[in-house]
Formats: sequence, structure tokens, C-alpha cells
Amino acid sequence: MSTDVESIVDGFRRLALAQGLSKKSKTYKNTRAAYLEQAVLEGFSSVFGSGVEKLQAWQNLCWTVRAVDDESAANLTSIKKCKAVR
Repeated sequence: MSTDVESIVDGFRRLALAQGLSKKSKTYKNTRAAYLEQAVLEGFSSVFGSGVEKLQAWQNLCWTVRAVDDESAANLTSIKKCKAVR
């Protein structure tokens, strides 16, 4: 996981250097926030899918955050059941 974070941060550093952004500038901060947000969204979508209407994505999310174990995951037969997991 840290490797992914490091590669995202390194990617932004390269972008900032290429654009000549100063670390203390508002443009740097805004560009960094947008870059990191996009990277997180892309990463989330690649792991869980981008469709909130897809049962498989919800099942993967519940399992990944350890809201359910392997045995309980078999009972998640609908999105409604996934959303009900606490």
C-alpha cells in the first residue's frame, strides 16, 4: 500500500516540477489536492468498480474493510444487505 501512495506522491512531484509550481503557492496546493483526489478515485474504482449499482463492488468493499468474513460474505446477496452491514 505504501508503494502506491509513494508512487502517487512521486507522480505529483514530477508534475509540479514540470509545471514549475512553488510549494508555497496556492496553485501548488490546489493542483496537489486535485491530483490526489483523482488518484484516490481512480484507485478506488480500480479495486471496487465505479458502479454503485454493482453488487460485486459492494461485496468487495465489505470484505476489504473486514466488515464481513468469508463465511458471512456469502450471505451478501443484495446491495441492500451490503449497505446494512455494520
